[in-house]
Amino acid sequence: MGNENVSCNIIFKGRVQAVGFRFTASRLARAQALNGFVRNVLDGNVEVQLEGEKQSIELFIEKIRETMKRYITEMRVDWNKSDSKFVDFQIRL
Repeated sequence: MGNENVSCNIIFKGRVQAVGFRFTASRLARAQALNGFVRNVLDGNVEVQLEGEKQSIELFIEKIRETMKRYITEMRVDWNKSDSKFVDFQIRL
């Protein structure tokens, strides 16, 4: 039960665009075998949608917070049940 497959939507706020955030998120997500996407949002934030093992997503969050900490001022995480709608991880425009 501790490592079930889940879905997670994360909004990162701060100076998170034009600093390599999407590339870093993609690299970290793929390293954890997570599916989903990362994209810039028109309001200046970055959205990450992830599916995979909860423990892997928690490790992704820990690593991206550490790697991009100088750019992130706020983060909102919403957990859901996995619906397995992604087959890989993509950088979206």
